[in-house]
Amino acid sequence: MDYLIKKSDSSIVEKWSNTVKKLKLPEQTGGDVVFTGDKRPVDLGDYLLVKAKEVNESLDDTKKRGETTVEVDGDTVTVTRTAVAKTEAELASAYRDARRDAYPPIGDQLDALWKELNYRRLQGENLIQEADDMLGAVLAVKSAHPKPE
Repeated sequence: MDYLIKKSDSSIVEKWSNTVKKLKLPEQTGGDVVFTGDKRPVDLGDYLLVKAKEVNESLDDTKKRGETTVEVDGDTVTVTRTAVAKTEAELASAYRDARRDAYPPIGDQLDALWKELNYRRLQGENLIQEADDMLGAVLAVKSAHPKPE
């Protein structure tokens, strides 16, 4: 990949997935600067047009994408997409999200619970009052709005 690097702070100004044949520098007001061939690096005063080695540090459940760093060592440029540790809050959030997404829909969960409580009631088992009252309300809704056949 071709990268346009600002020399003063080694920041990436622009990147291309192929070899750039022409470009316009950020402060330039005229036409395009034209390049022929693919020889790199090309010194452009405050900028450097380079082919860079790209490094993607590996991610896992405990890491997230960090800053992109640029290291210029003579004619060698390495662009690294760093991996950094997730915070405790991010790890906890990921755990909660993964668990929440894996559960069956809440309506299905409640339906199974109400069916079980109704089964127990029909078997003569006494339910706690709050559960018995709620089951009565659920059954009244089902009776008032029966499922179409």
